[in-house]
Amino acid sequence: MASFIQEQNEIREDYVDENKFKRKFTWRSVVCKTSVQGWMFIVAFAVIVPALTYYLVINKGSYKLVDTYTCYVNSTFRVSCGKVNITEHDCVNIACCYDKPTKKCYHYLPSRYSYDLVKGSYKASRTRSPYSTLNLNNLKLSVNEINSDQVSIYVHQENEQLPQAIPTKDKNYVVNNVKEKLMVEIFRPDGDLLLSTAKGPLIASENYWEWTIYLSNHSIFGIDQSLIKLDENSTLTKVFYFNKNDHSSLPVFWAYKNGKFHGVSINHDGPIEMVVLPSNMVVLKSLTGGFIEVTLSVGPTPKLLHDQQRQADVEVPSWLMGTHVCKKQDQYYNMSYLVEQFGQLDSEADSYCIDENLFMYLLQDNADNKTNEALNEILNDLSSQGKKFLLSVPPQILENTTLYDSAKQLGLLYRFNDTIYRGKYLKKDVVYPDYSHPDNNQKYLEEIDTFLQKYINISIDGFILKDNWPVNEDFKMDNSSFPYFNKKLQEAMSYTIQWNATFNNISHISKHNLYGPAQYDAFKKYYQTIDPSKVIISATKSLTQIEPTIVQNVDVSWKNLRSYMVNILFNSIAGNHLVSLPICGDTSQYNDDLQELLCLRWYIISATMPFFRVSSPQPWRNPDGLKTKYAQKIAKGVVDKRKSLIPYYYSILTQNQPVIRPMFYDYYENTITFSMDQQYMIGDKMLVAHPLTSDRTKLSIYLPPRIEVWYEFWGGEVFRTNKTNPYINIDIRPTDFLVFVAQGSIVPLVKDAGIQLIVALNSTENKAEGSIQIDDITITFKATDQNVTVESSNVIDYPLVYIKLYYYDNSTSYVSNYPINNVNLNETTFIYYVEPTTTEASTTTVSSTTSTTTETSSTTKASSTTVSSTTSTTTETSSTTEASSTTEALSTTEESSTTEESSTTEGSSTTEGSSTIETSSSTKT
Repeated sequence: MASFIQEQNEIREDYVDENKFKRKFTWRSVVCKTSVQGWMFIVAFAVIVPALTYYLVINKGSYKLVDTYTCYVNSTFRVSCGKVNITEHDCVNIACCYDKPTKKCYHYLPSRYSYDLVKGSYKASRTRSPYSTLNLNNLKLSVNEINSDQVSIYVHQENEQLPQAIPTKDKNYVVNNVKEKLMVEIFRPDGDLLLSTAKGPLIASENYWEWTIYLSNHSIFGIDQSLIKLDENSTLTKVFYFNKNDHSSLPVFWAYKNGKFHGVSINHDGPIEMVVLPSNMVVLKSLTGGFIEVTLSVGPTPKLLHDQQRQADVEVPSWLMGTHVCKKQDQYYNMSYLVEQFGQLDSEADSYCIDENLFMYLLQDNADNKTNEALNEILNDLSSQGKKFLLSVPPQILENTTLYDSAKQLGLLYRFNDTIYRGKYLKKDVVYPDYSHPDNNQKYLEEIDTFLQKYINISIDGFILKDNWPVNEDFKMDNSSFPYFNKKLQEAMSYTIQWNATFNNISHISKHNLYGPAQYDAFKKYYQTIDPSKVIISATKSLTQIEPTIVQNVDVSWKNLRSYMVNILFNSIAGNHLVSLPICGDTSQYNDDLQELLCLRWYIISATMPFFRVSSPQPWRNPDGLKTKYAQKIAKGVVDKRKSLIPYYYSILTQNQPVIRPMFYDYYENTITFSMDQQYMIGDKMLVAHPLTSDRTKLSIYLPPRIEVWYEFWGGEVFRTNKTNPYINIDIRPTDFLVFVAQGSIVPLVKDAGIQLIVALNSTENKAEGSIQIDDITITFKATDQNVTVESSNVIDYPLVYIKLYYYDNSTSYVSNYPINNVNLNETTFIYYVEPTTTEASTTTVSSTTSTTTETSSTTKASSTTVSSTTSTTTETSSTTEASSTTEALSTTEESSTTEESSTTEGSSTTEGSSTIETSSSTKT
């Protein structure tokens, strides 16, 4: 395999100087040819040769000593050089190229800024960086082969401590270290490029490092979105420095080429800016240096890539996936006011926090005995109802409090100019403990635990570590110390600990991204020894932490809903399984008159996620706190639907798979799925779609043709698509919950009464299967058109109470409802469908753009052991027609398959089965 430099030498020998091309051809050679040949030559000379000259310079290769550098760099690969608005004179003086039409300065190819082999070590090619800072004279690049599918590349100073490299056999990658320069390229065994650091500069200077990585010439994904789509003149910039507006993104990229996926994660403790160029090259810029680590995972499928990048298995209690409701006062009041404002907890809530600022109220230590008794009366009452208590804890400490004295005595507080560093939090003076000290932090956690026991007399079920990037409301970053700086860096470094505050004489900037994860680790380590059941949730996390994260400071808008949803979808497959959206936002920027429907859509989208949290200041956004009875009813219906799906979500998590994933995760064979953001998968069986603007009345939905038949989840309507036309058009209302299930699937729903099954039979084999896990008991289901077989790993308290069977025989579809007389599930159970003995029929005709439905509702007089059924027949809906949503409410043992219920004054009247959430009216004949 030729090296980067060898290949480029061969290329350059053919076109080092443009005049060489001109000397090869003369007008005489043209005249000597026929007229046709002459015109063909002119076209070749005028079009093809310049194009080759332009594009070939960006191919991998090596360079001759003579005429090594060139400015003929494809515009999509141009790496900016020097300060913004630099002049041509200054650009040339810093050894870079200048493009007059665009007035942009960019690096040569290869860059004149590199580290070259000189007498056995790699030396900086230039004394100073483009920003005039002194370059480090020596630099190292180390490769650590982690296993057969992963390899880490470190660029670092000579004194940096790195993990011990262990050679790996039978690798699925080939590492090619470029000898002449400090560069590395990694290939698949078949020769496909996985990663190259040879296409841009390598700069390591005081307060400025720059390094480039190149992953694919096809598609890359990551940093706040799934597919990164850029036009020729645009770039995408992202700063990773945890802050109030971005504390949950992961520094992870995925790449796709030739039907295969690979990806990288990037590790750096200080601020690092990532700039994606239109060519998919990624430029990394750091203000602190020290080291940058890039870990490559080779895939080649999305699932394998996900498994490789996942750091640990997810183990969480199932109750954590319930509904968490919290309130947040936006200013300090006394404790009695907080207790009064709490009021009554929503019946839908499974866990609560009283108020997000409860911990700070307790720190004031001014609650009288009567108020403290009232607080504990609330806590005990909710605990007796089985509700879980999650206490929100910020990292900051109020001055002149018990914990302030403890942290000061333990020497844990940040300092600035030889005094304790102070900031503002909730408009109060606070100090900042460092959580990375291994011993003193455990002593400090003991003090926190003792303090909490003084005020709270029930067991705390877990902690939510909020605002731990951490917040300082007073600090606004300016640039007086860094050679490279811009607005995005300024925004990221503001309203947090001042960058040059210190702990143990180490500037905060160099370990800022470790602050929140260190608090998480300290809490986890302490409570692991005294109560491992306590759950720790954090606003910031590292790639190695797997518990849920919360997203804060989100305003309510359609734009934010869409952008956060796309970000969360990618984070879910990048290893952060327990993702969530702050339902209806968590700031005061919410208009309950104008944004109620948007809030309800937020509820519906959040219902598909494994972590469900409502927490906001006024106006309250918990179900009972919504303004209208209509909104309250819809929100409670969504929560109820989600509750029935939690065991299904939990089962996916126990398999160490993401609950929600973008379409390309399961259906990447069609690259059109790469850019889909209004639909995604729940596991590999359920597909959901949402309108992401306020005025949508129709949705065009892609149903992967690899699955020949899809059923609408709630009502059973059949949809078939093919490779030629894989889309369907659906009429949608503001509160529709659109879900489709793949044929051959069984999705169990668990309610208080027991287990209900949605059975979507395969249209050719008449079979389906599925499973759930409830606590530590696994239950598997296998169905045919005659019966369902249930196998349980242990006796379970939940009986089987209902089966809803969807069946399609390539011409007609059937929906059959079978109430079951509470069949207990012990080891292996066979349940046969029983046909009704007495029926009454009803027929509904839909418009020509939709299917025609004939419903047959059944009743039967039978003993408690007899199964009754309700059957409806639906003609097939063509994939080319516009089909209406048929999302009817699930039946329970007390309900028939069609429920007549009049619309409320707030709701709209719709045809039966058009929504899972809104109450519908129907007419029977």
